[in-house]
Amino acid sequence: MKVPLAINLRTLLVSFFIAFAMSSPASAQETTGNISGLVIDQNGGTISGAVVTMTDPSRGFQRSYQTTEDGTFNATDLPASSYTLTVEMQGFKKYQQQNFQVSVNDRRTLNIVLDPGEVSELVTVVADTPLVQDSPTQRGLISGDQIRELPLNTRNFVQLALLSAGVNSSNGSQIGSGALSVVQLSINGGRTSSINWLVDGARNVDTGSNLTLLTTPSIDAIQEFTILTSNYAPEFGRNGGGVINVVTRSGTNDFHGTIYEFLRNDALNARPPFQVTPLQGINKANGQPRFKAPLNYNDYGFTIGGPIFLPRFGEGGRRVYNGRNKSFFFYSQEWRNTKSVNTAVGTVPTIEQRNGIFAGTIKNPFTGIAFPTDAAGNSIFTSFIDPNSTAILKFIPLPNEVTPGTNTLNRFRRAVPLAAKVRQEILRLDHNFNTNWSIFGRYIREDFSRNDPGGNQFADPFAIGAIAGTLYPFVAAQNTKTPGKNFVVNVKTIVSPTMINEAAYDYAFNAVITTFAGTGLRANAPGFTSPEIFPSTLQGAVPSFTFSGATANFLIGSPSQIGNPSHTFRDNLTIARGQHTFKFGGSFSHEAKNENAGNMLNGSYAFDGSRSGNDLADFLLGAPRTYTEDQTEVFVKLRYNTTEFYGQDSWKVTPRLTLDYGARYSLYDNPIDAGDLLISFRPDFYKPANAVRIDPVSGNILSGAGDKFNGIIFAGQNSPFGRRVQSNQRNTFGPRIGFAYNFGDGRTVVRGGFGLYYDRTLVGNVEQNAFANPLVNSRVTIDNPPLANPAAGIPRTTIPVITLNSTGNPFKVPRTAQYSLSLQRELFKNGVLELAYVGTSGYDLLHQANINQPVPGAQSAITAALRANGTLGSNARVSINAARPFLGYAAITDRRTEAHSNYNSLQVTFNKRLSEGLEYGAVYTWSKNLTNASTDRSDSPQDPLNLAAERAPSLFDRTHVFTAHLVYELPFFRRASGLTRTLLGGFQVTGVYTAQSGTPLTITQTIAAATPTGSLFAFSDPLGTGSTLRPNLIADPHGSGSLTQWFNIAAFAPAFFAYGSAGRGIVRGPGINNWDLAIFKNFRFSERTNLQFRTELFNVLNHPQYLNPGTSATFNVDPTASAGSFPTRYVQTNTTFGVITGTRDPRAIQFGLKLNF
Repeated sequence: MKVPLAINLRTLLVSFFIAFAMSSPASAQETTGNISGLVIDQNGGTISGAVVTMTDPSRGFQRSYQTTEDGTFNATDLPASSYTLTVEMQGFKKYQQQNFQVSVNDRRTLNIVLDPGEVSELVTVVADTPLVQDSPTQRGLISGDQIRELPLNTRNFVQLALLSAGVNSSNGSQIGSGALSVVQLSINGGRTSSINWLVDGARNVDTGSNLTLLTTPSIDAIQEFTILTSNYAPEFGRNGGGVINVVTRSGTNDFHGTIYEFLRNDALNARPPFQVTPLQGINKANGQPRFKAPLNYNDYGFTIGGPIFLPRFGEGGRRVYNGRNKSFFFYSQEWRNTKSVNTAVGTVPTIEQRNGIFAGTIKNPFTGIAFPTDAAGNSIFTSFIDPNSTAILKFIPLPNEVTPGTNTLNRFRRAVPLAAKVRQEILRLDHNFNTNWSIFGRYIREDFSRNDPGGNQFADPFAIGAIAGTLYPFVAAQNTKTPGKNFVVNVKTIVSPTMINEAAYDYAFNAVITTFAGTGLRANAPGFTSPEIFPSTLQGAVPSFTFSGATANFLIGSPSQIGNPSHTFRDNLTIARGQHTFKFGGSFSHEAKNENAGNMLNGSYAFDGSRSGNDLADFLLGAPRTYTEDQTEVFVKLRYNTTEFYGQDSWKVTPRLTLDYGARYSLYDNPIDAGDLLISFRPDFYKPANAVRIDPVSGNILSGAGDKFNGIIFAGQNSPFGRRVQSNQRNTFGPRIGFAYNFGDGRTVVRGGFGLYYDRTLVGNVEQNAFANPLVNSRVTIDNPPLANPAAGIPRTTIPVITLNSTGNPFKVPRTAQYSLSLQRELFKNGVLELAYVGTSGYDLLHQANINQPVPGAQSAITAALRANGTLGSNARVSINAARPFLGYAAITDRRTEAHSNYNSLQVTFNKRLSEGLEYGAVYTWSKNLTNASTDRSDSPQDPLNLAAERAPSLFDRTHVFTAHLVYELPFFRRASGLTRTLLGGFQVTGVYTAQSGTPLTITQTIAAATPTGSLFAFSDPLGTGSTLRPNLIADPHGSGSLTQWFNIAAFAPAFFAYGSAGRGIVRGPGINNWDLAIFKNFRFSERTNLQFRTELFNVLNHPQYLNPGTSATFNVDPTASAGSFPTRYVQTNTTFGVITGTRDPRAIQFGLKLNF
């Protein structure tokens, strides 16, 4: 019976409200599949009342459906598994199809023909599960076999996302674990921060940045995962840049398990192409030099799953509870240990300098008189070295390396051991109370720990040459832990054969917790008596010391205390009615983000050479330029809620045409802070009449007039949003519609759709606002203090201008329009091809801009006017702060929602399903992604008043992306038996090939030429904007593509009088051309037990995968030019401009042994 559209819409709305009256608020993030079908007789007549049964014998699961008057049925919410499908009807033989595979987010259609006869007669059909999808959703499915058989560097499932069309990656050769490892994937032009990462329907991404995963499930614990790339149903919310939906494995009626170990070390790896000289300080035990950092990597663990058996106590009957067909468990435990050596290098004082001997003239900073010099012209002040400096020098090692190209011994290369450990455990329990009621719970805990010898937990010390904080060994070291947790419990109730309800709760959490473990303590520095201004809370650490010259900074950072917990309740109700499958649901999430600012509680001295003529001499003489210390550590505690509702219908208009439609309503509440620390800047609240007065030379605020907080809104005080500092947008209604037309043979489908999707933006923006709250932290800055007693310096009587982070107004919810049209065709048995056009348009996207950037030339104009009236001398220039639009402030970095993007692509996908030991596939994407801002908070426009000038290819735009994969069990001795099969058979080859175009590069400029006396502007900032400028484009920028001149470096000239004409992203970097290969030998002892020996070769051809060249041009005066001819006569002096100096990882080999039972 056909259901009229008017009745259908009324039913949709009524059922929507009924669903929410019946269930707790909660979102359906579907982890199941749906099968629909038509049952007919041999004459094509529809059969009403036939019983269709889906049975999973591995878990005792069984669910039955009855065909409608039109002969159709809808089998909804089927867990991913292999089923036996049967159809029974009086007067017809029983139909049975075994090994019918249902995967996550499947939408498949069957046409079943019944033969006349008795029900007792059985017709077993040998047929494969249909490959085409009767759904408008573009998606990629990564099966468990692919996850476990394809070579994966660091065994991280994220890398396999490239097996889906529309996906490109900016990840390195290896993807790490833990909350400090950023994942850089873009789906159909979406931002890397706009992907909804799910594990069993539960959130799995940190909401501070939307870039790091809470947990990375072991590949041996993953059943499969899907990448939903376009036109996904309203049941999926939170993000518009795609969904990556991981489903974990569960136990079955049989016990199964795995024991494995994988190992790598530097002896198996190739030498990096640019490492042509030995690494100093890490020679081998026999004295031979090393060209590769030492590496020992071990990854080992096990899995076990099966039915639950429990002892019964005093219950009578059997003494042991037998969980077959009812109760199951699955447990995974994995450890990853990595050991290496950090070999960072930097400049340190020479032995002569440590003894107070400096080339050139050095003056006594306290008398102004130059120290005496020897016959070679060296200043000597050995007896004047400050005892406090001597105490700190004990932390700074002697040089052990000369500067390349010189004989100067002034570099130190450290060799510090590194160790990182990951321990992950996953427990999943499934229980069927009866045929209508089931529950599962799953818990993941992942603990990552690492020693950070440089003390910067946000930089990877395993990267070759990375200082990652402080160069000096162990001085500022920290121990870092990033625990991640993900828990979900899901209850499914079959209310009736046509109604299923699913309710779930999940808890997600991650943290970054560091503890100071360095030697840089006052207790370890006898003779260092310099006191703090405020009592320290940084475990007695010595201050930091920064140098304006080449000497490596002595930095001691504040440990991190970061946490991101969330609680989510979700519910969805599925109702099958005639040709319709309705689904309704919602979710409520309460989330938090807690983080400290990392204030300078131990203080920081800055040395710039202004007092003696040399920054290092200033340090030794105890004469810093400034001392800065914070009184308190700012600790932000964000709280925010997300509430979403949806309703959708999949309408089988005809046996061939499926229409999907529905909508999602998303309420993303912006954060509050538990202590009301949030602030923002509102230009419309800024009153010029109340502006402070600025000292034109120093740029500081003059006391006595004006409101120094002019334009700032404080949460809970003057904010128009109460405890928030952003507006909450409520018109976030996202309609979605799509269709799929099956041509009737079950092998060809045309599908397409359109939808609006909204993004939950990162909350780290308002967090950074609060870190700069001028009412919270008391910071003292003292000029020209003696090192022995900073309080004896000159406290600043002028008030410094305030640097702010802000969030724009109105703060809109970013939205993405997705649209696609595709043709899917099963070319031959087990082989399917899809051709698709896929596009997206992004609106109200987040980006940052300095809204307090001076207009070009304003600083020069003010300078000229003040010189003319005698306020300034003929050589003085006003501070940039006197030329800013909002006086009293330095840069105001405003994160606002006004950017947009546009993506168009041709996508080709081919997959051949596993049969006869062979499975392969390939995807190709040809695309263009244009935007005026690529990221949420890292790239800023050259001119904040002209965002249109930033329109260019996105930072993660790759014109061509091609990925192919292969899993092939060699046919030799496949059908042999006994010892012959064990020894000679079982060889397997798998591999992944990836080719990607390079990403766009933006050229920037630095002007190093000395500013002439009397100039109205500084050559280092010719426009007086304080921003990073792009140069002028004067020729074709495309070059030879050589390592020493990747692009035409002569195509750029200094921009001196206006913003540079070189556009954003006008050249492209190197692409990726990589083969990963694995060779396995499987020893089969029985049908259920085998031992697998694996050899995996990443970048097997050792093809150099070049990193991007240098993109910063440095312009200087042409020494052959006449005076005053700069910038028309210039030279580019940056030796790395246009030059490639690094590569991705060279070939690495990994061995593995795996026992499956």
